[in-house]
Amino acid sequence: MPPHLRIARPVSDLDRTLCMYLEGLGLRELGGFRDHDGFDGVMLGEPGAGHHFEFTVCRHHPVQPARTP
Repeated sequence: MPPHLRIARPVSDLDRTLCMYLEGLGLRELGGFRDHDGFDGVMLGEPGAGHHFEFTVCRHHPVQPARTP
């Protein structure tokens, strides 16, 4: 199996993030999940590209999005 890169980030508004990446950048929704240990998330990218973005939001203790140092 070839390597695959996943870039995961917390967000404060999953619907708004989806809109920006799907409509603004033309990425496709590859998958997602609801209430997995309190998290909702979505994976975006291009099928077969070898990488994807994953955006998550926590239902119980929201993680404040922050820049990566």
